[in-house]
Formats: sequence, C-alpha cells, structure tokens
Amino acid sequence: MYFLSKLLLLAVAAVDVLHVHGAPTPIEDFKSSELDTRALPCYSQVSTTSRRLFSIAGKTQYFAGTNAWWLGHLRSNLDVDTAVSQIAATGYKVARVWGFGTTNNATQANNNGEVYYQILNSSGQYFNTDPTNGIARLDYAVAAAQKKGIQLILPLLNNFDALGGINTYTAVYGGDHNSFYTNTRAQTAYKNYIRFI
Repeated sequence: MYFLSKLLLLAVAAVDVLHVHGAPTPIEDFKSSELDTRALPCYSQVSTTSRRLFSIAGKTQYFAGTNAWWLGHLRSNLDVDTAVSQIAATGYKVARVWGFGTTNNATQANNNGEVYYQILNSSGQYFNTDPTNGIARLDYAVAAAQKKGIQLILPLLNNFDALGGINTYTAVYGGDHNSFYTNTRAQTAYKNYIRFI
C-alpha cells in the first residue's frame, strides 16, 4: 500500500521520555489541518528522503540499516541500550522501529506483559503513558538511538495484526483494510495517534 510505504523518518535529537503516571485519558478529535508535518524545532537534525535515497547530515545516498521493529517494545532499558549499541557497532546509520502498538483490550495486553502505546475500544481512544509498558518505551528507544547517531524510520501503522494493525481500528470503527482509508472515524483516530507521536 502506498500510504503505508510512506514511512516517517525522524531525526532523533532531544526527545523527552514521558513520565506520566495514572489512568489514560480520552483524546479529543482534531482537524486534519491541525496536523503539522514540518520538522519540530526540538530536532537538531532532520533527515529526509530524496526519491529512493536518504538525506542524512547533508549526505544523500543509500545508507546501510536494519529492521529492529521490536526495539520500542522491549521493557528493559538495558536491553534497548545493548541492542542499539550492537546496531551502532555494525556501522549502520538507520534502523526501522515500529512506532505503533495498539490494542483493543488493555487488560489482556497487561496480563500478557505486552508493551502498547494506544488503546482503541468502544469507550474511546486512549494513550498509554505508563513508563513500564507505554509510549515511554518508544521514547527511550528513540533517545538511545539518538545517543548513538542512529536515524529511525518509524512506521506508524501496520497492515497486519502484529502489535495492532489496521484491524485494531476496524474492530472499533467498522469496515475492513480497504475502507480504513476512507472511514472518517478511523482516520480521525489515526491522525490523533500521529499527533500524539
């Protein structure tokens, strides 16, 4: 799918780790015109793409990289640090890390020891800010990569079920993989998630 192939490449400069405790709170809807796609001023270096090439630190070329989709879903800081150090030791400059983790059932995810960033269910959309199994896990992975000079590609949705793909949206808002792209409620929730990230 073209939409899913447009991955978000983020420079990983100073990113604060969330340390918010307590129950998740519902998210307010926002208009798509409010979605700011420009680089955030907190990033000291923003990487871009130029057709099939990456532009990193003023160089436009192919860069060696790895698929570390699981990095933001590790619960141990030591495991993240070890993995990022090993990636950096290879000389890789780019890693693909899944920037999504959605569940329809937080109780089940908690019982299974899963890391998840978002809850979608009949009562609403919630972001998991628990530092042990929520978005703080991705924040830590981003900060660790930044320290080692590794740029991240963060896909923000998956076509498959692993870690909360399109089906977590269609389970709540109806439809299927194809209608997800035209389902106003599903798209609003997805844009809310992008804004949150």
